[in-house]
Formats: sequence, structure tokens, C-alpha cells
Amino acid sequence: MPVWRRVHIASPRDAVMRRAWAGAAGVALCALACHARGADTAGAPPAPAPVYTQVDIQPLEREPVLTGTFGETRGGHFHAGLDYSTGGEVGTPVRAPMAGTIERVRASGVGYGRSLYLRTADGRLLVFGHLDAFAPALARYVAAVQDSSGEYEQDLWLAAGRFAVKTGEPLGWSGESGIGAPHLHFEIRRGDMALNPLLAGVHIPDTTAPVIDAVTFEPRDSASRIGGRALPKRVLFRAEPETVRVEGRARVAVEARDPGDRRSDMEPYAVTLRWGAHWVSCRFDSVSWATDMPEAEFVYDRGRSVPARRHAVRLWAPNGFRPRAIVASAAAGEVGTVAREGADSVVTLRFEAEDVSGNRATRSVVVRFDGAPRPAPADVASNVAGADQGFAWNLPASAFFEPVAVAARVERVAGPVPELTPVGRALSITPEWLALRAPLVVHAPMPPRGTRGAGLYQNTGDGWDWIGAASDTVARTFRAESRRAGRFAVFVDHDAPRILARRVRGVRGAGPYSRWAVEFPIVERGSGLDARACRLIVDGARRPVEWDGEKSVLRWRPLDPPAPGAHAATLTAVDHAGNARRMSARFVIR
Repeated sequence: MPVWRRVHIASPRDAVMRRAWAGAAGVALCALACHARGADTAGAPPAPAPVYTQVDIQPLEREPVLTGTFGETRGGHFHAGLDYSTGGEVGTPVRAPMAGTIERVRASGVGYGRSLYLRTADGRLLVFGHLDAFAPALARYVAAVQDSSGEYEQDLWLAAGRFAVKTGEPLGWSGESGIGAPHLHFEIRRGDMALNPLLAGVHIPDTTAPVIDAVTFEPRDSASRIGGRALPKRVLFRAEPETVRVEGRARVAVEARDPGDRRSDMEPYAVTLRWGAHWVSCRFDSVSWATDMPEAEFVYDRGRSVPARRHAVRLWAPNGFRPRAIVASAAAGEVGTVAREGADSVVTLRFEAEDVSGNRATRSVVVRFDGAPRPAPADVASNVAGADQGFAWNLPASAFFEPVAVAARVERVAGPVPELTPVGRALSITPEWLALRAPLVVHAPMPPRGTRGAGLYQNTGDGWDWIGAASDTVARTFRAESRRAGRFAVFVDHDAPRILARRVRGVRGAGPYSRWAVEFPIVERGSGLDARACRLIVDGARRPVEWDGEKSVLRWRPLDPPAPGAHAATLTAVDHAGNARRMSARFVIR
């Protein structure tokens, strides 16, 4: 299998060659996959350059309005596509932007919800997420698998050519399945690479320039100061250029946004810092699902030097690690560190934010260096491992994006936790904002034999979340992995989920497809609902039941409503700790 390298097309002749190559499978990715991870040594950041022909039509039968774009941060990973607004409505027709074959179809209560994957003749894979329903033939195929197994969660790979579609042919209807409000998520992939759709075939006119709201200067090391203090300094832009005093070395994070419709602020395609002969740029061209997704936790600063309620991109990378999104004038080594060079004690930093259409915003900050140039102190690679009071943890140096001072201690569990009873103490690994390239492994002591409903939980600042109950019964420990620091503790969940009164939603025969459903509202504040373990029996047969975590309902939504008359249903709701509650009900179809 070829190894794709990022390349920079700079000259007009190269641009012609790139267009000629774009039709060849894989080579188009080589041009898009963005400027070798090491860097680009040209005198300026590369300009965005589409490498695929445009798709024939937009995926929605309405004016394209974006509320999310490629490269944004989404809960610990990059957003891999575009979010098309459906005006807050469910049921907008979704169509094939190009001819191809449906290769894969998924049904899930999380993530992309109902989603399908369309392979085009030129090798692109078009992904459609959060659908409310599939087109009839595909819907019946999926429903047959779900009904025969009684399992709603499905990930189906289809026989080649079984579901071929033409340009404009209906694929389904938009919805809000999985995560998020009603919208359509649309991706373009090649192999394991998610490509920026605005560079890989989608064109949406854009005349609005991005906005740069603020930059934050952070001391690069313990010997450095910003404005005389060993703390980050956030600079809001006003009419005149700001001046920042730096002693030693600093790095910056930039808060920039690309205003969209529906009051949605998206991430610009590129954010760049220039000073002297240096430049460093965060550019969202492509991202690998296999290797790059955790890098979002490094690229975005949220809660470290920038307030947690905001987000910013860090225009910096350490020696030995360069995220895919970061390119720079230096081919190797640390980039983005601002420090005094030679006799110059004053330097102007120029910040740029740009969208794919070329609209651009610029801001400047004057940096005044205090003191003479000094050599950079050597970074000491972190390696955190230990054991205490039955806990054990391991964070090898390879797990870190950058060297960070990490502390681990065992402490009491603070405060009451609804529906959960702590077993012993908690392991605290700080700083809590710490994100990791490789998982942290934690072992925690199991409770006495015979204790039911115990498991390992993590708290990163927003409450305790179940992370698992995988156990070593010989060592009597739970084991779990996490890509975030925080607090870890064992809790016992004694309470089963509560099932509220069922409700019937929808009308027979209304609309182009059935939205008839029986819903069971669930209250579960402990270990969380285990959707795969829940069972619904209707008229003696197991039915596939979908967990809608955002609305806290278990939903049975058959392709066709049941026949008129009375029907008996029994639902068993199960949480991750194994607690179960059963409720029987009857409903009547008229």
C-alpha cells in the first residue's frame, strides 16, 4: 500500500500537473494530503488548492447553508466534514451528489446515527450522517437485519453493486439521529483520510471574511514571563496594535472564527502567524481517521491557557512531534516559539485567518523582549507511573504530545455523587486539561467479593462517567484506559434505570416515510444506560430498540406501524452496572 506524503504545489506548471493527476486514484490525495508532516520550507504558507472536480449537485434539496466545517474540535477529535443546516427540521430529502454504489450503512444511537457511505467511480467515499430514514429499498434491507436479530445497532457492509445510485437519486431524509440537533453531516474520504470537502469537490460561495477575536501568549517554560508574570496573557484587539512584553520565550493561541449563517461561527480554514523570517500555520486540509484524530486535543487550546468556555488553535509544535494540521517555515524542530533573536528587542507578530474562498482577516501585536537572548532550557520527557493504595497507573513518555509536569496522588472522593456509592478513595492525575497521544492505563482496587454493580469511573471536571468494569480477578483490580487526565474512582451503582410511561408518537401514513414510534423515557443518573443490553418484546417477539441519549428515550420505530388493535410490550432497561428494571405496557393502534 503506498504511503502518502504531503506535497506543496507552488508554481503554475505544478498546478497544471496537479489537475492532470487529479483523476488518478490516490494521486489526488497525495496533492491534497497537505505538505509533509515535517513542514514546508517555502517562503509563505501554501494556498488552498482543490484537487478533485466538483460533485455534480449538493446533497440537500435546499440552499446550502453550513453550520459546521472541516477541522473543528468535536469532543476530543477533529470534525471530519461539513454540517449542512436543515433549518432545525427533520425530513429534508438527501440525494446522491454523484453516481456510485452504497458500500456501507450503519444504524446507531450515538455518533453519526443512521449513516451511509457512497463510493463514487473516481474513488471518493461520500459519507452522510444523522439521517432520519433511509430510502425505501435500503431501509427495508436494514430493517430486515434489525428485525431478524432484534438488535438496532448495525454496521453493514454491502455486496458490491447491490445498491447502485445515480446522481440526484434519493438516499434518505435528514434527521437528528446520533448526536446533535437536526442537520446533515457530509464527509469526503479517500482511504483512511478525511478530506476537507471544500477542497475535495464541494463549492459553496463565501464572501464573509473570518474574524480574529484574541490571541493568548503563554510562557514557554518556567523561566519565561509574559508582562512580568508567569501566567498566560489574553490580548483582545482594539483600534491600535497591542504591545506585549515577553521575557524569555512564548507561544501563542489564536481565537479566530468564520461567521456563517444561522449565527454559527465556524473555524477558519487556516490561521497563520508570521514574524521576521518565520511563519507557522494551522491548516485544515485533511486528517487521518487512523492516526490523527487525537491531535485535536493538542491543536486546540481549551482550558489550558485560554478560558474553557472558548477555544483557540495553538500555533506551536515541539521538537519531535508535528500535528498534521501544523505547517511551518522550519522543516524540523520546534516551531512557533517566539523569542528574542540577536539585537532586535522589538518584533511585530502578524496574525492571519483565511477561508477557502480567500477571504482574509489580519491583526498585529508588537512584542517587546525584556533582557538579552538566552538559550532554551532542555525539555525533560515525562514518564509517569506508580502505585498507591491499590491503584496503579502508567503514562510512558510516548503518551505525551509535549513534556508536561504531571502529578498523581490518592485522595478522598469529594462530595455526594447521585445514585453512586464510592468504594475507597480516588486517584487524581493532574493537570486535568492534559490530553494524550496514547491512552493512560489505570488499575483500581475492586470491592469485596459479592459486591454487585461496581465499576471504574472518571471525572474530568463535569461529573463522574463510567469508563468500564474490565477486571483482573486474580489481582482483584479494574482496568481502564483514558486519553484524558482527571480523577478515577470505583463506585457501586445500586439503582436500576427508571422507565417512565410509554408514549406513542407519529401518525399512520403521514409524510413520505413512517415516523411512527413507541418511546419509553428513561431516567438513569448512575453508570449510564447500556443500550445493547436493553430488550423490548412486542407481541412475543424481540424488537430493535434505539437509545436516544440526548432525549433520554428508548425508541422502537418499525419500518411499518403495527396492525390496528391492541399490542403488549415488555421493556427491560439495563445500565452499565448490570442493574435492570422491567415494565409491561399495552398500546392500541386504531
